[in-house]
Amino acid sequence: MPQVICRHSIPLRDSLGIAVTMIVADFVSTEKHPVPREEVDWLPQSNESGSICPDFALELRLVGHSDRRMRLDHAGALELKRLIAGIPDFPSNVDKDKPFLWIQFIDPDGPYV
Repeated sequence: MPQVICRHSIPLRDSLGIAVTMIVADFVSTEKHPVPREEVDWLPQSNESGSICPDFALELRLVGHSDRRMRLDHAGALELKRLIAGIPDFPSNVDKDKPFLWIQFIDPDGPYV
């Protein structure tokens, strides 16, 4: 099932994870392959002290189902990013115009994309 790995070095509210998993579940669900919110894993990970990385980044990992890959093309990824950035508890110090969302498609029968 989908995983959302949140790498951060800023304080986050628990409600952010709930909202992100709801948005992701709705966005990656298809008629043929619905995804309940409970099946989206929210995995917050604090950045180590001194690491050179953004203060906030989301990595969305999706396994299989090519129909999800078709939905999350460039325009779909930008729409998903816009929806996540619109969450009331989205960190106010994160620049919504800069990249903070990375999507990884994992095909169990093939290479990583």
